[in-house]
This record gives sequence, structure tokens and C-alpha cells, in this order.
Amino acid sequence: LIIQERDKRLIRELLVMRVADRLQLEVVAQFASKSRSSERLLRLTKAGYLRRVFIGSHAKGLRAIYAVTPKGAALVASTITPPR
Repeated sequence: LIIQERDKRLIRELLVMRVADRLQLEVVAQFASKSRSSERLLRLTKAGYLRRVFIGSHAKGLRAIYAVTPKGAALVASTITPPR
């Protein structure tokens, strides 16, 4: 995985937000499409920079929520502690 500047911006913003869903992260990282954002978030998750958990949503079933891992925080040299 080659980390892009957009990935770093996403991780920095997510550290401040603590947790966010795909729709929120699409805005933060300025993704052009749902498929592109979903694919990139999955790659960042598999590489260990993000953590993904699923929560129940009354209207839409399960929804993925993302948070930054310690590895992701180290990538952007953040002093903000990632959520547990």
C-alpha cells in the first residue's frame, strides 16, 4: 500500500473526530465515489492504519465505523491518542 497525502489527511482528521462512518470520511478525504472510498478505507484497514467495527443502525442494518490505530497515529506523527 502506497500512502497518499489524502490518506494522511484522512487519518489526521479522523484522530480529531475519534470515530466516523464512510459518508463522513468521504467528505473529509474528498472521495469522488462510494466505491473508491470503500476500497481505500478497506485497504487502510487491512494495512493496520484504521480499525473498523460494525454497529447496528435502525434504518440500514449494520454500518461500519472507523477509528485510527496506533500505527495510523504514528504514520502522521500525532500526539493525539487513538481511541481504544
